[in-house]
Amino acid sequence: MSKNKWTIIPFIIIASLILALIFFFTLHKPLAPVEPLKAIPINASLVIKVNRYNAFFEKTSGSSALWNELKHIPGFGKIDRQMRFLDSIFRFVPDAGQILKNTPSFISAHFTGRDNISFMHVFQLPPRFNENKVRDLISGFTVNAGTMSTRDYEGVSIYEVTLLNESLISNFSWAVTHDILLISFSTIVLEDAIRQVMAGESLADLDGFSEIYATAGKNVDANVFVNFQQFPRSLSTFVRPDFKAEIRSFKSFARWAEMDVNLLSDMLLMNGFVNPPDSVASIASIFVNQSPQRITADEILPGSVASFLTVTFSDAGQYFNDYRAYLQEQGKLTAWKNTLQSLTGAYNTDFLQEFTDILDNEITLALDASNQDMQQAAMFFLMRVKSGAQAEEKLNDITAKIAASEAKSPAVYRSDFRFDSELTFRIHYWPVRKLTAKIFGDLFAGIDEHYFVIIDNYLVFSSSPGALRSLIRNQVLNKTLQNDFAYKDFKNNL
Repeated sequence: MSKNKWTIIPFIIIASLILALIFFFTLHKPLAPVEPLKAIPINASLVIKVNRYNAFFEKTSGSSALWNELKHIPGFGKIDRQMRFLDSIFRFVPDAGQILKNTPSFISAHFTGRDNISFMHVFQLPPRFNENKVRDLISGFTVNAGTMSTRDYEGVSIYEVTLLNESLISNFSWAVTHDILLISFSTIVLEDAIRQVMAGESLADLDGFSEIYATAGKNVDANVFVNFQQFPRSLSTFVRPDFKAEIRSFKSFARWAEMDVNLLSDMLLMNGFVNPPDSVASIASIFVNQSPQRITADEILPGSVASFLTVTFSDAGQYFNDYRAYLQEQGKLTAWKNTLQSLTGAYNTDFLQEFTDILDNEITLALDASNQDMQQAAMFFLMRVKSGAQAEEKLNDITAKIAASEAKSPAVYRSDFRFDSELTFRIHYWPVRKLTAKIFGDLFAGIDEHYFVIIDNYLVFSSSPGALRSLIRNQVLNKTLQNDFAYKDFKNNL
């Protein structure tokens, strides 16, 4: 019995020591590091993952003509000033450059009040870098530039920097938690981030984010993630009050979008994916049953076009079926049907059916700069048709019905544009306001009155005959977008 007792005692002592050590290190162990992405508040409208900070910073330097233009856009300008400010701080001490090299880092945008967007910068601290080192770094900067105070929030120290000169950059706050450096120009956003890290929540918990995050390209300058539940509200702060409601309606476009970003000296390349919700109809879900098609609108659009949006589909009938489902989900189907019904009653024409019959696989909305034929910028709506001759015949029948409904001659609704002695184009006019928007949706609401011409296999609408004459002239002279050198260079990089 005595022998067994002395055999057991050493095991009890060893076990007790192990338990004591486990207990000690459990109580005193440092906070486990957290991925920087998990610190970004889930109300972010936009998240930028910067894969190579130094390279990205250099590409946005003063030598980039494109970035100098982009800086005039309010959001880009604010990000640019903040990046340069942070770079100036981190370059103050040579060792601090390791923070920027410890990629990836993140920039997030948040709606923080009436017409106000705030940004937060998130960095993973490199080994041997801690809160004290960051505090010394920023303290060295504020000696001559401002003051820094400290307060406690949820057990984390928040450092608030007040600058003597806010002409270029606003006051900011920063904190370190779980080896993550958080810098924000809004204390609200910073507190949200700290609270979220403590609660163990993250963007990855949101529906669809993990799936869209997995699509991000690796060998690119940056990845942009758009949260459509938040982004339209943030974007609306940059537009006129009468457009805010339309911008905010894009909340139903999708759940998330991801775009790979490469910034070249003269172009910004962005391509990626959108993620529609599984159970709720969205604009993006309209295209789930469609196959990608080759875009050919650039063969018709003038080289002076400033921007254009093209929607392609492989099955026009299915497209409108899914569009109806989307409108039903949004509670707008009845209004859409009533609008089309009123058009049918007024002009004895089923515009939706007539357009579906001639529609091929592409519709485009384009903005063109002003020129000698146009006193102001013009919008174009292009619809690729199955046959130009068939479309001409059908549209002439519609014009005759419109003329009959208004007791006028069809000749009143058409005029000829003679380009030269051998080439003449017929320009038609329909007195139907916002027709393309009534059929295809508010996204195509840029055209009010509807003048149109058929060029090859394209039906082209615009709000003025002068805009159409300008487009025709450019098309005949081969001054189209597809022949524009800068556009060809851009397209070759896609």
